[in-house]
Amino acid sequence: MFEYVINGTLELLSQMHIGTGLSSQVVDLPIYRDSTGQIIIPGTSLAGALRHHATLLAEATGNKCSRLDGRAGASSSPCDCIVCDLFGSTAPSSYVEKDIELRPSKIWIYDAIAKSEDDQGHSHVRDNVGIDRETQAAAHSAKYDRESMGRGAKFSLTIGIEEGASPESMTILMAVLAEWSEGRCFIGGGRSKGNGRFRLTDLKLGTSKPNSVDELVKFLKTDNQLVIKQDHVVNHDTYLNDYERMLSEKQSG
Repeated sequence: MFEYVINGTLELLSQMHIGTGLSSQVVDLPIYRDSTGQIIIPGTSLAGALRHHATLLAEATGNKCSRLDGRAGASSSPCDCIVCDLFGSTAPSSYVEKDIELRPSKIWIYDAIAKSEDDQGHSHVRDNVGIDRETQAAAHSAKYDRESMGRGAKFSLTIGIEEGASPESMTILMAVLAEWSEGRCFIGGGRSKGNGRFRLTDLKLGTSKPNSVDELVKFLKTDNQLVIKQDHVVNHDTYLNDYERMLSEKQSG
């Protein structure tokens, strides 16, 4: 059971390609689909984008990840920064060999599924050519086609946060989602061409935890336990005020 649940809608502002790394009989570079054939944005892709953005915003407040900071001895012990507190430790395989205790992730990011049949039909295939780095022209025998999702497609965002996440890490997370709400985020391939830009809408932060025995029974019987009840919605603007305070403390310090 999660302490907090985040629901929202991801709307594409440009075409997006998140591939499988494999070709199909029809397309050289197909987009990612689940086992039922539905087009999705993998939770791992969203987690990577979230963590990258969170790391940047945390550094702006003076909270640097020791694994990325390059300080002496930083690579010999797990990091205790506010980003690693939420997303878990990043560590090489040598940590496992040395039996060093690592931080588990407290955040669960689910696959984002296209919200409607119309959104599922937003994919299109375009021809592309590889570029010869020496001649700066089309490379010989390098034509390929790539499938992408078109602008306007919408996906459902669902995030669960376990108990124990620090207030500071929650503040950074909500600051990232505020950036996403302004359309300042990219995901997938071709970002240098402007591909993969999206905006987060209908953002809700709340809890699915029951407040009574009757609510607990309903909670256990429901198919979707990650839907925020209206009376459990939390005002996420307070976290943005906290982030501004953290920035002010960094600048004044």
